[in-house]
Parts: sequence; structure tokens; C-alpha cells
Amino acid sequence: MKFLSKKIQVRYAETDKMGIVHHSNYLLYFEQARIELLDYLDTPYIEMENNGVISPVVEVSLKYHNPLSFGDTYQIEIQTVKNPRASLELTYRVKNQNEKLVCTGYTKLAFMSAETKKIIRVPGNLVSKIQSER
Repeated sequence: MKFLSKKIQVRYAETDKMGIVHHSNYLLYFEQARIELLDYLDTPYIEMENNGVISPVVEVSLKYHNPLSFGDTYQIEIQTVKNPRASLELTYRVKNQNEKLVCTGYTKLAFMSAETKKIIRVPGNLVSKIQSER
């Protein structure tokens, strides 16, 4: 499934001395887009945590293509890699206001019991919602 985040404007505090978005901020951008995706799928992350499920990032990769600067806007396209089981794999494409590719990335999230910290299956309602969007 594909999901497009809302448009966001780069804040001054996210830039470095060179005037471009610091590389570490892209992981925060990915996280915000994941939260929006879960909200869109009517499975808010806070609700999962309240039900004893956590989903730490266990793998991440990023590739930078073009910089973002203060005042630019960007949007993130998220795509599921495959049907989730005990993990959720996502790819990301960040584009600026001119549709220019800024960054691509990948994350893999595990699903765990908050209490035992043992790996569990992705919650069934999330799996079925992702499958219905494909």
C-alpha cells in the first residue's frame, strides 16, 4: 500500500550551519509519517501502546539525493514492502515542493509485548487494514 503524508514546512531549528536540513532530522520525518500512516489506518500508535504493544525500529537506511532548506516544504510517500507478520517494513520517498526527490529510506519495525519485550505478531487489525489498502 502507498500513503502520502501531509505537507510540512522545514523549520529553522532543523537546519545546520550550512542552511540545510541536518541529516538526523530525516529519521524524525520518517517517524512522523509512520504515525500519520497508523492514524490513517485507524490504528493510532498510542492505542497500540495502551494495549501493550510497542514497535521499535530495528533496521534503518537512508539515501540523500537533494537538500531541503529552511522554508522548503516536503511530503513523504510511504509504501509497505510486504504483508506484515512480526515486523513491518516500509520504504520512504521524501519530495520537496517542486516534486524533486530529496531522500529515500527504509525502516523495519518489530512488534513486541511492552510487558515481556518478546516479539509478537503485528496486531491483526493492522494487518487486515494494510491488506485491504493494497
